[in-house]
Amino acid sequence: MEEKQNILILGAGNWGTTFARLLADKHIESTLWFRDPIHFQETSSTRINTKYLPGIDLSSDIHLTDSLSSLPTARLVVLAIPANAIRDFLINNLALLPKNAIYLSLAKGLELKTGKRISEVLQEVLPDESKIACLSGPNIAHEIAERKPATAVVVAHCPKVSTYLQNLVSCSYFRAYTNTDMAGVEISGALKNVIAIAAGICQELKLGDNSLAALITRGIAEIARYGMAFGANPLTFMGVAGVGDLSVTCMSGLSRNNRLGHLLARGVTLEDAIKQTKMVVEGISTCETVTRTAKKMGIYMPICFAVHSILFEKIAVQNAIASLMQNHLREEMDRSL
Repeated sequence: MEEKQNILILGAGNWGTTFARLLADKHIESTLWFRDPIHFQETSSTRINTKYLPGIDLSSDIHLTDSLSSLPTARLVVLAIPANAIRDFLINNLALLPKNAIYLSLAKGLELKTGKRISEVLQEVLPDESKIACLSGPNIAHEIAERKPATAVVVAHCPKVSTYLQNLVSCSYFRAYTNTDMAGVEISGALKNVIAIAAGICQELKLGDNSLAALITRGIAEIARYGMAFGANPLTFMGVAGVGDLSVTCMSGLSRNNRLGHLLARGVTLEDAIKQTKMVVEGISTCETVTRTAKKMGIYMPICFAVHSILFEKIAVQNAIASLMQNHLREEMDRSL
């Protein structure tokens, strides 16, 4: 039996709130921390996170707070914070956070300035590498909050931590697998957001199912090529965290990265598209850092480069698509960088 309030969730966006609800369905109490006091007050009064998870009631097993100064002792700290905010948040608040806890990241992105994976950032900030873990996979938050079946992958440096988290989160509608390939899981979760922006563009332009299938297929090849350059296991990209997460993010209208692609294809500027999406679109910064790293290392990333040209170089979407189709012809299984 879990101790009461031994799970702390930092970040009350759609995924952080959904994670708390998942635990509550197993009668595991958690404390959900809100960055914004107004958001906290609104959710406390209605017990519904209308801003990020409308229509989903929050049970009494979920304790809400906007204070970091009076946090409960926790065995597990869940980081539901955007990738580029994690380092500064931890540096500024580590003294207030529970000691000796496991830290589980839900973020899917790479740090913009360094290009580092989230686990690498956590290793630099936290005292115990063995208590660092990540959760990834095809996890559209609102569907999980509605208790629709889903899967995920838990990856950690310590097998006991992976097993503990696997058992903690698995329930009748959420099935977690373990994996030992931290690099592969994290790179899959980050780069699929870039491909999803391209997918949204294809869908908005009504380019057809063939183009979407080609994008997903060549997208996973591109992600694998990048991942293997950093020592990832190629089999990871064929699993839940790889092609599984990529597929749902490319196909789902609930994906914020996919929605951004739709807006860009309509001619909406990047600045206005970000405002309309209303949530952090991790694919934007990931595309920037991956393009920089790939060009420096000589990694062939044509889809990522095309998305980068649309986002940051003011290239028209039709011209970017034409450029992709006119790239030099290759052997399909060519794994060269």
